[in-house]
Formats: sequence, C-alpha cells, structure tokens
Amino acid sequence: MAALAAGLLIASPAAAALDADVVLIYGSSWKRTLPAYAASAKPASKGSGAAATLPPVLLWTGGEERWTEELLQRLKPKKVVWIGPPGSSSASLKIPGKVQRIEAPDEELGAALAKAAFGPASKAPAVYVADGTDFSAALAAAALAAADSAPLLIASGDLPATVREAGELARHLGAKEVVFVGTGDETRLASASGGRVRVLSGDDALKAYNDRVASARHLVVAAPSDAEGPFSPPRLSVGALPYVLGKGAALAYVGAGPGGGRSPEQAATALEATGKGPFDAVTIVGDHIAVPMGQMEDIDQVAKGADSPRVHKIPSFVTRQGLAADRAVGRLAALDVFDLSRWIARILHGVSDKTDGNGALILANADRKFVLGEAISRTTSSELANSGVKVESYYREEITPELIRKELPGHGLVLWEGHPRDLTLDDDALPAPESPLPPATYFLQGCYTLDRSDPYLLVERGANAVIGTYMAVYSASGSGFARAYLNAQLHGGETAGEALASARNYLLATVELKKRRGHADWRKTLRAALSFDLWGDPTAKLPVQASQPRKAPVRATVANHQITVQIPAERLPTAVASDYMAEIRPGAQLSALYDNVDADASRRLVELFFVEVEVPKELGDDPQVTAAYDPSTYAWVFAPRTRKLSLLIHEAALPRGGKGAATLRFGLTKAE
Repeated sequence: MAALAAGLLIASPAAAALDADVVLIYGSSWKRTLPAYAASAKPASKGSGAAATLPPVLLWTGGEERWTEELLQRLKPKKVVWIGPPGSSSASLKIPGKVQRIEAPDEELGAALAKAAFGPASKAPAVYVADGTDFSAALAAAALAAADSAPLLIASGDLPATVREAGELARHLGAKEVVFVGTGDETRLASASGGRVRVLSGDDALKAYNDRVASARHLVVAAPSDAEGPFSPPRLSVGALPYVLGKGAALAYVGAGPGGGRSPEQAATALEATGKGPFDAVTIVGDHIAVPMGQMEDIDQVAKGADSPRVHKIPSFVTRQGLAADRAVGRLAALDVFDLSRWIARILHGVSDKTDGNGALILANADRKFVLGEAISRTTSSELANSGVKVESYYREEITPELIRKELPGHGLVLWEGHPRDLTLDDDALPAPESPLPPATYFLQGCYTLDRSDPYLLVERGANAVIGTYMAVYSASGSGFARAYLNAQLHGGETAGEALASARNYLLATVELKKRRGHADWRKTLRAALSFDLWGDPTAKLPVQASQPRKAPVRATVANHQITVQIPAERLPTAVASDYMAEIRPGAQLSALYDNVDADASRRLVELFFVEVEVPKELGDDPQVTAAYDPSTYAWVFAPRTRKLSLLIHEAALPRGGKGAATLRFGLTKAE
C-alpha cells in the first residue's frame, strides 16, 4: 500500500471526494489520472446537468510551468491536492494555497486515493476495479465510478490481489459490491474479494454510464487508441473525462484500434439507434489523426478540370453535398493533454476576471487587399455595437504589431479577418501572442487558419474557443459567415455550436440563391460553407456582454404553414471600404452581391435577409417554400432532423424602393 509522503497535510476522509479546490496530477499516465478523477468527483448539485462535480483537474509536467501558473493564479485555490509518483517534484511550479501531496506508484495509487478521499460516511455503492491493460474499458469504469462518487482501482499485473484489496475497501466503506470492468471469471474474483463481485465488459460499462445520463442531448466522442501507441504524445482522450462529467454528456468511442474505426457521425447514429439522445450537441476530443475527419477534393478546382485538385479536410457532421447542418459541433484539439486539461478547466469553471475586458476586438484587412470583406466586417462592428457590445475595430494600416500586442489580451471576442500569415509565426508575420490570454473566443476568418499553428498557440495560452477554416475562403463569403455567426448569437441567443450551424446554413442557402440567379461562382461559396469549424465547447454562450438591440433586427415567425418575415426600417450606419458601400438593417446579411453602378460610384452591396424557423412535422422531410415574389429572390435549405428551415431572401423581394419597413410572407407546402 502506498505511504503518504512525510509532513503532508492529511485531513480526515472527505465525504466522497478529495478536499480540494484544484487537483494537480503529475504526468499523463491514465493509470494515474483515472483514479484521480474518481476520487475528485462529488455528486452533481441539484438542478445541475452534470453527471458529477469535479474541481479543476490540471495535468502538469516539466515545461508547462508558465501556463499552469497563470491558470492557478486565476483560480486562486486555497487547497490543492498534488498527485504523482514517489519523488515527483513540484519545486519549479508556484502553487498557491495549502498543498496536500499524495504520492504512490501507479499500481498503488487508486488505493491511496481511496483512503484519502473516501470514508464510511461517503456511502459509496461500489468499489470499481479496471483492467490495467485496456484503457477504453478503464475510461468507462472511471466514468461510472465518478458518477457513483465511488473509488477506482487499476489492476496492473496481479488481478486477484487488486480485487482482494478492493473487497477490503468495500467492507470498510460499506459498499455493496466490487465491480470489475474487463474480462474475468466472476466466481474466482468473488472468492478473491471475499464478497460480491460483478463483472462488466468495457462495452457494458460504457452502456451503463450512458444509461446514467439517458436524457443527455450532448455527446462526447473520444479516441481511446490515442492514449498509447502512434498517437502519443497528444493523448487527449486521457483528459476528456472531466468535460464528459461536467457536461453530463453521453460518451462514445471512435478512431483506430479495438472498438474504434467508426466516424463520429456513425457513433452518434449508433447510440441514437439504442434510444439515447437525440444529440443536438457533439464534442469531439482529439486531433484529426486520432479522430479522422472527412476529406474532399476542392470542388472549384474539380469543376475547372484541374489534374490534381487539392484535397481538404472537412469538419465532422458536414457533408460534401452541402446538406443543411443540424447539430452543434465542436472539437477539443490541443498540442497535448496538458493544454487540454487547462482548456477544460477554463470551460467548466470560468476563470475570467476584471482585467480581461469583456468587449469585442475586430482586426480586418491588414493586407489592404480584401475591401469587399472589409465592408462586411464594418457592418459586423456596427451590429455588435447595436446590441450593446463594447467594440473596438481596426482596419488596414491601423493594424500594427504594437496594436496587436496591446489589444489582443483585453477582449472576450476577437475577430480576425485576413490572410492567416498575419497571426502566425512566419518571418513576415504580425506577432503571435506571447503572453497569457483571457478565456476569449478567437474567430480567425481567413484561409486554412485551422491548418496552422494559430489555434494550438491560442489554446495553449488561454483561449476558450477558436473558429477557423480548413480551406481557401474568399473574403466576402468568410466575412458573411462571421457576420451570420454573430447574428445568431446576438439575436437568436444561440450557443457557439448552434451559431456555427446557422452560419453554415446561411452560406448553403446563399449557394441555392446564387444558382437560382444564374451566378457561376456558387462553388466558391459552397467551399466556404464546408470550411469552418469550431475548436471549443459547442454549448458555450456568447463570450461578451450584450443587451437588447437599440434598433430592432430582422425577425420571422411561422404559423398556419406560413412564414412571416418582419423587415425593420432603421438601418445600421453606412459602411464604406474603398469602392464598396453597405447600408443594411440589423440582423440582415451580405455576400459578394452588389449593384452594378457607374464606375465613379461605390458598389452598393445587396441586402439579404436570413431567417430560420421550425417547420411542422406534417409537411414532411422536404417542405417547399412558395411566395408571390420572383423565385430568383429567395432560396432555402432544410434539416429534417431538427425540422429547421433556413430561408434567405434577396432585397429584390421587397416592395418597390425597399426603404421602409416591410412584411414578407412565404407559404410552406408538402412536396408532392
């Protein structure tokens, strides 16, 4: 049995959890982290959606001092529990508060943690034992143990000896049984335990956990195969459990290796087929190597007959055919599990302080090449301000390395629009962040921004979310997407993942509108629609403070198989960028559509109106939209799973002149 280091702060056993404001784990061994998760878990508070409540659990090793210390300063813990093997040193890490050290070899750590965290008053229903050769089974066992506020031991080598130890612990705690997760003979294990033993396979344990969260509408998919083997060192699945438990989410496995091989889409569908869900939100834990993404040849290059079209990654739950998005999806990808553990702690526990600032920062067109996108970006700035968001916007030559160093750390939302090289580590780059960043959302609107170092650096240094692309994106489509994303949060109250789906559907509806109007460049817009992805929590709310819009936005309602769209009269301030001009109403949209006017005058961007409504079930899975307006003035996409119809309307549908308030009506019919 592991002995606690001399001179430690040893308190009487807590009621079913380590007594800690923060738990620090040395290294990333899953045989160390999984028992620590179970020992840290408390029952979820009444009314909470969590499966269990854990304090921030941070994984740490040498070289991670700077960012770990910065987060500890924000968390301000009074009591910290340090967990590691004998001789592990925290001397190089400044830890605030009182520190309790629990040191033991991994094969003995579960029992040591159980003695420190559990007593008879904890009323643990069972003591869990996991097979030390199967991480996927052990991960499911840890989820069950944490949800039960019960201890977890990892059997490394001598299984009967570990089960015997678990039996002794069960009798001490008054637990009814020992639950072994793995492959074993129940009778022989019961003999070793001296009491009741129940054997669950890894699949059965995962099912049992998902039964505990049967009402969950949030699914987390992880790739246990990344914990060992060719995917190391990221090992992100090792750090996934606090997020799973804190969100009260269901859990599924994907990726390579035993029990894997499925895509996230297949995992969600399979679990829903058993009666779970439906899953409106999905979080993928792992990079594109551990949890493979879809791929597609560049549709624009294919249409032009390129011999070797570029192959792009596409986000999960996004189809090459451009079907409507119907889930809020996010990905947690980081350089390693240490960064991931800090990221999850920020997501779950909130670490903002008064010095962070809560406004938005817009940096657009530093290259001075993307004037059409800049015009759209200027309306986005006005949209934020109209909703009471404090916003600072800079364009072209105003954007300097000095400005970025000064402004980047002071905002809750940062919208960058331009070439990706401007925020990377290239020789000709503007400065990448070298100091800790607030837990903000960073929207990197440019080409291939998720295929570079930016998102990893931002996550490492404090970001809560990064939105970017895997393909080339033209400025008008990209800026229109960013505007639609923020509109969905400002005016629809949507989460980050919901807003991403809404913005994707805006571009998909734009594709359909362009086809109806005979525009040949619709493939570029489709490519943009398939490009964007969210690295972050898809259930996160708007990261800045907003209020009721001072000027009313575009609104829509549906009743009696009719969509009514209310277009307000008041407009946002006129936006001008070189020879482009935009004057639109709050909640309206823009794209690369503009009036052809005299060469000496500005090109006026065409106003578009984008609304989303829920369609009654009796209209089937392919509802049709009808109206008295020219068919070239509106288009839509529909998501059968959510029954959401996304309708886009060209300003040409407005009454002649189109200056004042207007009411537009569209019928809904069942396809013949």
